[in-house]
Amino acid sequence: MVVKLEWTQAALAQLEQALDFIAQDDPRAADKLWRKVEAATKTLLRFPRKGRMVSEYQDPDVLELIVGPFRILYFTYDPEVIQINVVFRGGQSFPG
Repeated sequence: MVVKLEWTQAALAQLEQALDFIAQDDPRAADKLWRKVEAATKTLLRFPRKGRMVSEYQDPDVLELIVGPFRILYFTYDPEVIQINVVFRGGQSFPG
């Protein structure tokens, strides 16, 4: 079975905004963090249940990866699609 990785526009915008903020002080750090995020999310194509359940949802199909300062929330409702929905810094209030 081929699994597809999809990012919502909101998740991409959240990640871009956070990386832009980091890049103001250290562009190389922002680039390095982007590469970590990209690598971590691509591993979901082979191991979609790699993340942990999001305690705020208590739903086994809503999982998260922790990459650097980011919590990356994704849905696994469709076995053929992993949808990344939210990216936020761990110290921020939970969105939504």
